[in-house]
Amino acid sequence: MGLFSKPVVVPLSESDRAFLKDWSQPYSEMSGALKSEFEDQAAHFLAEQRMTGVSLDGPLEREDQLLVAASACTLSAGWPGWRWGDVSEILLYPDDFDRDYRVGGEGESTPEHSGEAHPWGTILISLPSLEDSFDDPHDGYHVGYHEFAHVLDKDEPSVGGSSSYGGLPSNVHGSFADAMSKALEKARVALVRGESPLDEYGLESPAELWAVAVEGFFEMPGPMQTAHPDLRELLDLYFNQRARN
Repeated sequence: MGLFSKPVVVPLSESDRAFLKDWSQPYSEMSGALKSEFEDQAAHFLAEQRMTGVSLDGPLEREDQLLVAASACTLSAGWPGWRWGDVSEILLYPDDFDRDYRVGGEGESTPEHSGEAHPWGTILISLPSLEDSFDDPHDGYHVGYHEFAHVLDKDEPSVGGSSSYGGLPSNVHGSFADAMSKALEKARVALVRGESPLDEYGLESPAELWAVAVEGFFEMPGPMQTAHPDLRELLDLYFNQRARN
C-alpha cells in the first residue's frame, strides 16, 4: 500500500443508519436517490476527513463522528458525488470556547463560540452544542450546518467585503448569484426590523447572514416560507434535494 493510497470507504452500517434516523430529521425524511447519495457521501466523509477530539474525557465516539458527517452531508446530499475537499480537519471540543480556544470558562475566559470555520480548512465545533443542535431540529440553530455553510462561502468577497456578492457560496455565479444576493439583502432588512425568524447573528456580516439562512432553511421551512419565500425558493434550488427525494 502506497504512502498516499486512498482511504478505504466502508458503507454505513445498519447501526449507523439507525442512529442517524433517530438523530437527524433531514435524513429520516430522505428516500430514494437522495437518501442513497447522503449515505454514500457520509461514508466517504467518515473515511476521508480527519476528526480530532480536543481535551475530551475519552476517545471520539462513532456517534459524534456521525453527527459531524450528517451536518456536512445534509447540505450536500443534493449534489451527486460531492466531496468536502476544502475541509482539512475537524476539531471537536468538550464545551464552547473563547477566542483563545479555551473551553468552558477556564480561568477568566468567557465562552463565545460553539463553532468556527477557518479559511484554511480547519473547523472547530463544541460537541455539546452539536448534540443540542440535533436534539432540537426546529429552533433555527445548528452549529454543524452553520460551520459547513461557511466552508461553502469560502471565497474572497465573503472575506474582503469588496463585492455585492459577499457571503455567497463560491459555487454560485451569474444571475443566480444576483438573485440570491438580493434575497439575502431583503432578509437582512427584515432581520433589522425584527420581522425575520433568522438568528440576529446574521447581522454580523454577509457571510454570517448566509450561514444563518442555511440553518433556517433546514430547520424552519415553514417560518422561512412565510417570512422569506424568495430566499427559501432559491435555497431550495441551490441545495437541489427536492427533485432527488
